[in-house]
Amino acid sequence: MDKTVDYVSKRTGERVHYSFASLDSISKTITVPLAEQGLMLECVFNDKTIVVLLSHEDGGIHLSWLPLPDEADIKDLATQITMRRRYLTVQLIAIVADEDTGERDIPEPQSPRDSARAHRDSSAARPPRSAAAGAKPPATASRNREPTS
Repeated sequence: MDKTVDYVSKRTGERVHYSFASLDSISKTITVPLAEQGLMLECVFNDKTIVVLLSHEDGGIHLSWLPLPDEADIKDLATQITMRRRYLTVQLIAIVADEDTGERDIPEPQSPRDSARAHRDSSAARPPRSAAAGAKPPATASRNREPTS
């Protein structure tokens, strides 16, 4: 991780501190190992969408995309493009490129006995399964579909 963020939030007054790998660092780290496996990453833009493609020399392809923001300021837009490219690249090749800053909000794991007891106690408060039987899961985007504008 070659970059560090450290500031006091104007909104909450709390200190924000974390490290992450820059897009440049990620690219330098992954390009040769991917190429050795016949893989290549590329970034394209489709209307108001940024698309990162992972393609194999034999023709296989996976892609991931995000919408581009409507930024009037070119510097803000460039920042958003870089952030999205970094996020999509990391997501597409399944690597960790930053600290897990949310881990401090996760409670300590319970022992199997405590976990079973908590599950048993909470299941009494749940509605019967048949109440949710007709509910459909939320739609999710597949990274193997074509991006939409």
